[in-house]
Amino acid sequence: MILKSTFNALFKLISGNAFSQIVVIVGTPFLTRVYSPSEFGILAVVNSFIMVLGVISSGRYDQLMYRYKSQEDRARCYSNGLVLSLGTSFLVLVVSGGLVSCRVIDLPFLLLAPLLLSFSIYQIYVSLLSVDGHYHSIIYSNIVRSVVLIISQYALSELDVFGLIVGLLLSQISSMFVLIFFYHFKAGLTLKISCGFFDFKDAIFSSLQSLANSFSSQLPVIFIPYFFGLSVLGYYSLAIRLTQLPITFLSNAARPFIMGELSRHKDQYHVVYRVLKWGSLGLLASGIFGIFLVNLYGETFFVIYAGKEWVMSGEIASALSFWLLIAFANIIATSYLTVSAKFKELFYYDFSLLLTRGGVVLACYMYSITFIDFIYLYSYIGMLFNFLIIYYAINIGKRHERSTDCNDT
Repeated sequence: MILKSTFNALFKLISGNAFSQIVVIVGTPFLTRVYSPSEFGILAVVNSFIMVLGVISSGRYDQLMYRYKSQEDRARCYSNGLVLSLGTSFLVLVVSGGLVSCRVIDLPFLLLAPLLLSFSIYQIYVSLLSVDGHYHSIIYSNIVRSVVLIISQYALSELDVFGLIVGLLLSQISSMFVLIFFYHFKAGLTLKISCGFFDFKDAIFSSLQSLANSFSSQLPVIFIPYFFGLSVLGYYSLAIRLTQLPITFLSNAARPFIMGELSRHKDQYHVVYRVLKWGSLGLLASGIFGIFLVNLYGETFFVIYAGKEWVMSGEIASALSFWLLIAFANIIATSYLTVSAKFKELFYYDFSLLLTRGGVVLACYMYSITFIDFIYLYSYIGMLFNFLIIYYAINIGKRHERSTDCNDT
């Protein structure tokens, strides 16, 4: 009964999140016709910075929040995460301001600090609302973010790349305020500020794991401009943006829900194992089917969708699909390991992935591997590691279920 109600609620949330993804799909062709591939390349660099530093700027206290049921412990996680986010963003503002004044980076990069802060606070409030079961507010914030993103980036197109970055900032701030409004006013929930650092070891491991994971995913954004140019990075960014839609689709809607539900029912090992096993296998089947479609129609789709100038994105999407669409299947597995506080194991996994992908980057540099071959190698390694983490999580879940059976007897 719990399993059925869980899937019904999840289906409703994913259906609600579909609108925000439709906005992105419909709006992107307008953007590709007013911005150049190199401008998208600069936006990809900015996004990469936010994805790498943004996930750790709160000390991952947003993730640790799922371990606790008392409001007092959650308040401490909230307070710690907020203080760390403010401190990190201030430091980024000082550093970026200094680099702009020395003309090392351009003026738009001053927006890195508010981008980082809004991203971090958004993550904290997603966790707060998830642990209390207020999932629909997260969906509304995602819809607002998508609408503001497309409209503002298109309206500011005369500002060139600055318009892309400002549009991203406006979308993050708007979605952040939607969550704040729902938490403090609509849901009537309050938290007493109670800053006192605790679970320091888990916070460090969780932060290091998130840093290794995000840095591993963003390695091409660092590597591509140096060897292949910003235009190629622009083609890559559009390819990953569209191929990653299923992951974004699930992450925005389902991941907070899955984390919240696993946190509430983590002692019901039979139910958790069934969700973990059959949910992951179902997502794997969907991902494999998606790989087939992308490789069959990818290039044709990008020509029709974004314009002839973007045909290279179709070839890149075909290569990326092996990694991204199998990563699509690991969301239940990684959520389960996070709720189970397997931070050390997740760190070892992501750090191993980072080292392996770093080896591919080094090989590309040493042996002059072509760009597309580099993307295929990078993608195949990601696919292999995603298979491994799903297998590992299912085995842990099975072990917990068996230990419960032994205790019952």
